[in-house]
Amino acid sequence: MSRCFTHETAIHTTRDGSTAFRARGSQVAWLRGLRGWLERRGFNTRVPVTWNRLWVLMWVYFSVGLLTAVFYVSFWSWLVLALLFFGVPEAIGIRARGDAFPPLTHVIRHFLPNYIAFPLIYGLFGAIAARWMEFPRPWPLGALLALLGWLTDHFQATYFDPDPGGVLTPQAVEAIDRSRETA
Repeated sequence: MSRCFTHETAIHTTRDGSTAFRARGSQVAWLRGLRGWLERRGFNTRVPVTWNRLWVLMWVYFSVGLLTAVFYVSFWSWLVLALLFFGVPEAIGIRARGDAFPPLTHVIRHFLPNYIAFPLIYGLFGAIAARWMEFPRPWPLGALLALLGWLTDHFQATYFDPDPGGVLTPQAVEAIDRSRETA
């Protein structure tokens, strides 16, 4: 329990009943530091003002719930859950572009950097597929596909940029061929 003195300080009652004076600013500074650390690594920590915050939170809960349920229920039971908790919100999300209810792909794209999203999606896909195919250990396949996801993202990012070797003109190709002939 906290009793506020000012907007910056409070007396806090600990579990053992003792009281402690603490500065609230230190907590805020710590959270701001975490937000900055995440944003420097490509994560977006702010919900766009045009998006409904409860809708975004709903996507978090539904996604985690569906991804957890896949390891505990049958395929057909999970399919019904997925139609209800993914299909319906996704249909609402894609009906109008730029409204307050974005589809899951837009939420993932906004909050997660591609180097996290691709391996996570590929890895979960592999583990879930292995589970449904009744592999005894689904996580190694998930890890292998997560690596494939990272490689896909890594090479896409590399290929979107200009060729690091530059573009070879016909004169440069001839010069290279001549140097190989003399060597």
